Amino acid sequence: FVHLMRDDSTAKAFFSGVQTCGSVWCCPVCANRIQEVRRQEIAIGMKHFIAQGKQAVMVTFTFPHTLSDSLKELLAKQKVAFEKLRAGNVWTLFKNRIGFEGLVRSLEVTRGGNGWHPHTHELWFCNDDQDEEKFKEFLINRWLEMCQKVGLVGDEPAQIEAFTKHSVDVRFHCDTSDYLAKMDDKTHWGVDREIAKASSKQGKAKGMHPFELAHRGYSQLWIEYSEAIKGKSQLYWSPGLKDVVGIADKTDKELAKEQDNEPLLVGELSKDEWFNVLSKELRAYVLDWVEDRQSISNIKTLIDLHKWNK
Repeated sequence: FVHLMRDDSTAKAFFSGVQTCGSVWCCPVCANRIQEVRRQEIAIGMKHFIAQGKQAVMVTFTFPHTLSDSLKELLAKQKVAFEKLRAGNVWTLFKNRIGFEGLVRSLEVTRGGNGWHPHTHELWFCNDDQDEEKFKEFLINRWLEMCQKVGLVGDEPAQIEAFTKHSVDVRFHCDTSDYLAKMDDKTHWGVDREIAKASSKQGKAKGMHPFELAHRGYSQLWIEYSEAIKGKSQLYWSPGLKDVVGIADKTDKELAKEQDNEPLLVGELSKDEWFNVLSKELRAYVLDWVEDRQSISNIKTLIDLHKWNK
């Protein structure tokens, strides 16, 4: 049997009795577990630094892209741009000026009318008292310079103007109760959720997250995404930052197999029933159903697609 479990301490559901792959990018079952633990880690980090009199600043970096751009090439250029952004004395002086303690970075990828849209959300821990205008002006100008160096943006005035308006977003004094712009269909996203749980968010009208691409049958785009994202980290903490906060450094595979509390058995699926769930791509929906309801009288009815309440 495949067991359908619910952890009442976190209100999260998961399957038991199936093999875990530990892929936060390509497996909705493992991603659900991994991202929830990562969210809790980020919340712990925020609480630690806010207690020290610091603040959490959320910085989102993006750049222009077109329908013809390949995801692999965009990710490669993005990587080099970030390496250049954080190199040299100018960057060191900036970090010293703002009292930078470290960051947590999340890589997110969506697909929309203008093609692939890779971007990052970063949570910076730094001094509480900041000159916010100078802070943002420095980041915009430096990110523009580095994106131009790697060919992500040109030097036309119109491109530069658009880049200046849209490519860097900074939000000061964030906490886990801050409701940010992105949300799924049932949850307001605090900053810890925004950073950790990108793949489970519902895409905006102009863009879809990868699991939505797979569900809607965009097989070629899903293959391109899977190949381009392989081997990349979804979440990155500055070296030594987890030690400062007191968090054990565990891999995604380790987290996918862990169970913090004694979970509640909600239901069991036979081999045939489980394959039926797989064939109808209902795994994520079943987990959502369990998380939204305290109890389920007849788990078997969930397998019937015509009775499924989306």
